[in-house]
This record gives sequence, C-alpha cells and structure tokens, in this order.
Amino acid sequence: MEKNLSTFNFKRLPGAFLIALSIIVIVYFVEIFILPINFFTFRTWEALMVKGLLPGEFYPNMKISMIETGDLGHHTKFAVEKEVEWETDRYGYRKHDIGTIRHRIVILGDSAVAGTALTQEDMLSEVLERRLKVSVYPFTPSRYPLVDSFLNEKRFIDNPPDVVILERIEKKIPELSVFKLDFEAGHRYSWLERGWKDFLGKHQDLAVLLDRIYKNNMGNYFKSRLEIMIQHPVQLVIKPSQRHDSPSAVRGTADNGMLFLKETVDSMATGIDILPEDIDRIAETIDSYDKAFRKMGINFVFMPVPNKESVYYEELPIEDNKKPRFLKDLVLKLRHRGVEVIDVQQALEEASRKNNILLYHTDDTHWNAEGIKIVADLIEQRLYHMGFDSK
Repeated sequence: MEKNLSTFNFKRLPGAFLIALSIIVIVYFVEIFILPINFFTFRTWEALMVKGLLPGEFYPNMKISMIETGDLGHHTKFAVEKEVEWETDRYGYRKHDIGTIRHRIVILGDSAVAGTALTQEDMLSEVLERRLKVSVYPFTPSRYPLVDSFLNEKRFIDNPPDVVILERIEKKIPELSVFKLDFEAGHRYSWLERGWKDFLGKHQDLAVLLDRIYKNNMGNYFKSRLEIMIQHPVQLVIKPSQRHDSPSAVRGTADNGMLFLKETVDSMATGIDILPEDIDRIAETIDSYDKAFRKMGINFVFMPVPNKESVYYEELPIEDNKKPRFLKDLVLKLRHRGVEVIDVQQALEEASRKNNILLYHTDDTHWNAEGIKIVADLIEQRLYHMGFDSK
C-alpha cells in the first residue's frame, strides 16, 4: 500500500510542476503584454530603464504619462504626486525624436540631466533648447563612463556638437577618471557579441521584450514587499499617507516636509572634507577633458551640480552644520586653469536665501522646475560670454 502511494505521488509531481510553471508563464504574459509598462514601478525611470540588452539608457521610442512620487518620500506621508510625461528617441534617451542629425549642444550628465521627477518640458535640455532655439541633446549613459561613451558614439563623431556641457552631481565628481581618448573602445566586442548587438539594434521591440523579462519588475516588486513583510511588518498595516519614515531618507529641521538622502547626511555629519590635494587631482582631470575637447574643435563647459544637502545644509539634523566648501574651491581652481565652469551652487544658494525660492523637490533628491530655470539662465549667460551664436 505504501509502495503504491509513493508511486502515486511521484507520478503526479510532473503534473504539479507543469501547473505551477503555467501559472508563472501566464502571470508574466499578463505583465508583459497586458498591463502598462509602469504598472509595478512608482516612477517612469524604473519602467523605461534599460537593464542591459540595449545601448541607450531607456527603452527607445516610448511615450508615457503617469503620476509619480519622489525617490525619498514614496510610500510615506511626505510623498508629493507629480504628473510627469516621458518621451524617448530612437537611441533610448529622453528626447523627442525629430530626426535631427546634428545637435548644437550636448549635455553629458546623470539623472539631473535626464530629468528625474520632472515632466518632459521642464527638463534642462528642453528649457535650454526653447531659449536658444537650437537643438540641445541630453546624453546620460549611466552604465558606461560618461565622456568615453560620448566619444565612442558614432553619431557624435560624425556630427560633433559646437558645445559639450559636462554635468556631474557633487557626490559623484571625485569618481571622474583621467581622460583617455580611445575611439576603439566601442570595437572590443567579439564577433558574436557585435552580431547580437546589431541584431537587437535592428529589432528594438524584441530587445525591449527580452530586457523587460530580464529586468523582472514584477518579481522585484513582490520581492520588496516580502522584505518589508519580514523586516518591517508594521509598515504593511499602515497606510502610505500615514507613514512617517523612509529607510533612505531623513527629515529636515524646518517645518516644510523637506527630505534628505540619509547616506549624504551621514557623510556630512562626519565633518570630513575633501582634501586640497584631492581637489587638485579632480581639477586636473576636468582640465584634461577641456583640452581634449578643444583639440576636437568642441567648446567645453563643466557644470557641477550641488547635492540637495549642500544647498539646504542649514536644515540638516546634524550638529555644527558647516557650509560645504568643495564645489566653491573646485570652481576657483578650474577658473585658475582657464576651464569654463558654471557656479551652480552659488546661484542656487542666493536664490534660496535671498528670494526664498524652493529649488529642489521636497520628496526627491533632484532639482525642480524653478531650479532648472536658474541653471538655464547661467548656461545661457555663459554661452553668450563664450561667443556662442544661436543662429
């Protein structure tokens, strides 16, 4: 009898496995082909971000509108809903694709240039383009070295811009590497890898499908909920509108709902500044970019963007708040070397303190539309000072 029962159960295992597999396949089919691409994400960034199968930063030829909340306040009472529209071009960057071959200005940068927490028309490149009436392109390849990626992009090699603006968030500036001009970097793939990439480039719909499966937004969504259930079970019974804390954020001392990145606040609380010799090394690295672009006949501008915590340092919940000096010292050293640099920190500080303008989203690490306008003013003034002709 036991033998028959064992045989009976064993024979049914393949059937149970097939049923479970079928359920998984159906669920993933529903996610990929029926549900909106942003169904399991709280921002468009996560929905369109490329995991690895496409050369661009985001999925190409996309247009999405959704209600987003900031990267610091999501699922808490401090979340601020924003109606945001995204549009990407054929290359997978956040730009309306009008078929322009050559862009007069290219902004190399990170998420601040990609316009996180901003709708399309409020992005820095879009605002600057409307003002100058020339094509301005936001190039933000976060998975690859920024400058190297630009110099190995065939479309920029064949049709170089007049101006390159290198933007870098303050906390990432020390990571800039020494410039190496290497046009062969894009040809180091094996013939099989090159063939695969060329195939995906010609069949973008298939590439997006494979990348979405690989990225597994639905799986990550339920994984995060499971982790919350295990580590913070109380969070599950508290409505998002009543949650006060986020593990990645800290509240400022002012009564304005301002949130700050905990990682940066903790770093500033140590009181350790970047050493003068390190600033010299960084200035030399940036100077090498300036020299290289000049040799190519391209005007170079460096635009360091201060951390949100640096602009609102007085509101941080730490003892002995001191005004960060890194960007101020760096700007002085770069100007001494003759590098065109935009002092964003000083302009934002003056606007915040003298005019009481909110320049960053309260629930996000990135600047808002008002901050963009001030920076666009600075760039416009600097370009005209350099003799840039928009005609």
